[in-house]
Amino acid sequence: MAGLAVLGEARRRDVHVAAGGIDGQQEARLLERLADGADPVAQCRARRVLQPEAARGLLHLEAATPARGVLGIVARVDLATGEHEVPGGELRLQMAAHQQALDAAVGTVAEQHERGGGRRNGGRLFDGHDVVCHDARDFVMDLHHLTEAVGVLAFGVLFHSATVRLLGDRHPFLRIVLSGLAFGGLALGLALARIQVGPGVYFDARNVPIALIALFEGWPAGLLATLPVILYRWAWLGGSGTIPGILTVLSAAAAGGLVHWWATRRGRVETLHAFGLGAATFLITLLGYALLGRDGLEKFARTWPHFLVAYVLGIGLLAQLFQNVLERERLYAAERRFRALLDETSEAIRIVDTDSHRIVETNRADSALAGEPRARLLGRDTREFWPADEEGRMRWTEIAHAMATAGVATGFGLPFRAGDGVVRSVDLTCRRVEHGGQRYDILIFRDASPREALDAARREVLDLRAVTLVANAAAHEINNPLTVIVGSLELLQRRLAAGGPELRWIDRAVDASQRIREIIARMTHITKVQASGSFPGVPAMLDIHRSSEDN
Repeated sequence: MAGLAVLGEARRRDVHVAAGGIDGQQEARLLERLADGADPVAQCRARRVLQPEAARGLLHLEAATPARGVLGIVARVDLATGEHEVPGGELRLQMAAHQQALDAAVGTVAEQHERGGGRRNGGRLFDGHDVVCHDARDFVMDLHHLTEAVGVLAFGVLFHSATVRLLGDRHPFLRIVLSGLAFGGLALGLALARIQVGPGVYFDARNVPIALIALFEGWPAGLLATLPVILYRWAWLGGSGTIPGILTVLSAAAAGGLVHWWATRRGRVETLHAFGLGAATFLITLLGYALLGRDGLEKFARTWPHFLVAYVLGIGLLAQLFQNVLERERLYAAERRFRALLDETSEAIRIVDTDSHRIVETNRADSALAGEPRARLLGRDTREFWPADEEGRMRWTEIAHAMATAGVATGFGLPFRAGDGVVRSVDLTCRRVEHGGQRYDILIFRDASPREALDAARREVLDLRAVTLVANAAAHEINNPLTVIVGSLELLQRRLAAGGPELRWIDRAVDASQRIREIIARMTHITKVQASGSFPGVPAMLDIHRSSEDN
């Protein structure tokens, strides 16, 4: 039994199977009849490649080209010898228009089927009916397949970026598990969505996500990523390539883990690590095909340029992209951490562009001190917060001059005009830095009121101590001669006759001495400094009574 197909060059048609004995002499007349008036002299030596749909079992056909642009194929399969299982995407059939070549092709098909390699479940039995073909003379890589593969890998980049952002270093075990299983699903998707690069020639990049996740998350994630592919290959697809396929994905995960260990010692994934892993994955794939023997090497010979691009160039570039995404997420995390620490700082921090005097960054304490939200502070000229009076602006000008000459400056009790117009006293420390060719002034403010209150308290303590020391010394020095004076007055008082004027003078002197004693006693118990009111010609002085009234 033989099958015959006629296909228009500019369109796709169904292939119908015709039963009957057909040999080489009958071929031209039969093609002519089916081509509806085609030239009976066919260019039998010319060859065209037809690509059947994989779902129908046949993968690659070569046929003679009759005249008038009609493509013809004659496929002769002896169905009486038994039905053969045709695994989608694994057999390559070379069919020619000559009977001798057809007989050789039939033998090749039967031999390949006897070796096995079909699906364990759901395999299709080729019965010679309803095969759909399309013209593949000018076949190039299927862009739809390539787009699907690129989309799968792009999803992997987005997923890894999301896991790094959400989990970070807080949940490393959960991140490894999720990343490993997700990239295992991507590897399985790439294994199923093969890329067609020629008539009956396919390849897939299943090892790319496995190697990548092992590179960035270590061998545990790479091992998890191999599980979906291993389960699919062992439990569903089967065939002679099962063991080599499993060994290949496990080796890719191991290679990624080793390069991960190497990159960890260097601090980051560099270009050498990425392309080195790509080359190792390419060699692992070659060894996997070599395990299949001569047939595997022949198949690899038809696809090795595509594997080279997919693994060496693909893994190299994707690893760089992954590293950039990882560093970007780390940069975002560092920026968020810096923002949080900056806002929690008790002192007001303001970063100003040196040339334009514009505020480029600020924190929450600065907003509270200025009485303006952060959004309204950014971009404003920092000189707007200088006081309006000439003396205050002169002090700020001196600070700016010191910054220009020395790069650092400090100021205490500087007048600072807030957004509501109220002038506050602030202490300032500033430093000029340069980053990326741009100069910035870092200003650190603090409200001077607590410091000034503390300074006033310290001055009061020092004044009180000084007054106490002076008062104690004066009391001691005055008390010694006063004792002699009082004693002498008491002796005179006893010798004078009663009622005389001298006795009255002595009595007044003794009373005055007692008052002096009371003043001396208060001078030794001063607890605070209270000044008396000043009068014209009389300077302010210590009020001894008020300064020691608690005693």
